[in-house]
Amino acid sequence: MDFRRKIDEVKYLTVENSERYRAIMKCMFDSFNEMKYWRYKEEILEILNSYDGFEEYNMELLKSDLISLLEWKNLVADTDTKNTKTILEFKNREFKYQISKNSVEIEKMLVVLENLNVESEAHLNSNFMIRFTKILSEYKKVKKGSEKEIYEWWNELKSSFKTLSNNYTNFISQFSSEKINEILKIEEFLIFKEKFLKYLNDFIKDIQLNYSDIADILKNEIVVEQDNFLEIVYEYEMSIPGIKKADKVDYIKVNLERLKGMINWFVESNGKEPLIKSLFEHTNEIINRIIKYAMKIYEDRSISYRRDEYLYIIEKFENCKNIKEAHELSTEILGIEGTIHVKGIEDRETENTNSSVYEEKPMRFLLTEGRRGAANILVKNPLRMNTESKLKKIKEKLEQREKEKSRLIELSENYTLELKKLPILSPEERKMILKYLSRKNILSNDRVILKSTDGELELPDFKIEVK
Repeated sequence: MDFRRKIDEVKYLTVENSERYRAIMKCMFDSFNEMKYWRYKEEILEILNSYDGFEEYNMELLKSDLISLLEWKNLVADTDTKNTKTILEFKNREFKYQISKNSVEIEKMLVVLENLNVESEAHLNSNFMIRFTKILSEYKKVKKGSEKEIYEWWNELKSSFKTLSNNYTNFISQFSSEKINEILKIEEFLIFKEKFLKYLNDFIKDIQLNYSDIADILKNEIVVEQDNFLEIVYEYEMSIPGIKKADKVDYIKVNLERLKGMINWFVESNGKEPLIKSLFEHTNEIINRIIKYAMKIYEDRSISYRRDEYLYIIEKFENCKNIKEAHELSTEILGIEGTIHVKGIEDRETENTNSSVYEEKPMRFLLTEGRRGAANILVKNPLRMNTESKLKKIKEKLEQREKEKSRLIELSENYTLELKKLPILSPEERKMILKYLSRKNILSNDRVILKSTDGELELPDFKIEVK
């Protein structure tokens, strides 16, 4: 790409009188969408005069603006000469105008930008991932087909991945904005909080179900044969009439970068985690943030309720006729002031529950310092070096590890332990294997039943290499 080349097609957006140029381009873009590809200047002027603020726009200004747009390659002009019979008629021939291909894309971009804050299409839909997985899984069948089938499969895969990546990344970026934080703080959000959390959790579950299949196909099939099928795609595209010829090396390089983008999403490379893992983390952060704000709303709501209770109690005290009535109300609401609860009375002389404390002999209790912050007397003990006990614990730990390793080797074949081939285990052996599995966060669709003497456990199928 030559970064020094100026793009004249975007000049009409920033130059003087850009509002006139943009109006003309809007008119031509709408005509293009209505499949009216050519317009005469009289038709353009009639449409422009119907726009607000263009009622006084005239033919002289239109001719001048059309010349500028032709120079910037925003429009393409053509003449209708089939009805000309004389030289004079040829000199006065009428031009018709059409919007250029590059300008169509610029206008599409403007439509997206204008509606960016009005309507957002970004959402977490597991169908995007399911559709991408389905297209990707068709590669085994497609590679045996014709060049056309391979070409159409590649374009469909690119389109599916673009939709998937754009929606997911845009959705996550929306929840990184301060505006979303304000939305999460309002009480109305509580109404659909549960549904939204279920929406996010279902999305993560669906991604996990398809993630490993996508990674396997990309890593074991697509990457291995990427040069071969991209060359077929290039040859077929260049054979299509009307397609501009492209350099083969540049074409394959661009498509390899697109393929690399897909691989980086799902496959770990050069020690970097796939981007899908980052998507999991961001989605979990969103879930935690929603829960956090929901709890804050509930707390604020409970404080508001407590305030109403306090106001009610204050009103009750205000309506008391005298101090005695206020004391009685205080006792009823707050309890008796200055009470002491004594417990631990042993060796009572009677078991009679109706006996008064005044009828029994008094007991003596040693009272400690009751002031807040009063320091208790600490008994100072010398610092002991427990070297011997520490060494003993280390030795026991090492012996335990050796026993575990020996048992793992006994259960394995050629130092590889497969869960589906294991015999019935003891509870200690099952806990030992689960401990090693918990150290790795691995996804697997294959399931296996792990049998032990105290029951059965269904879990993903794994292989453990003993070193």
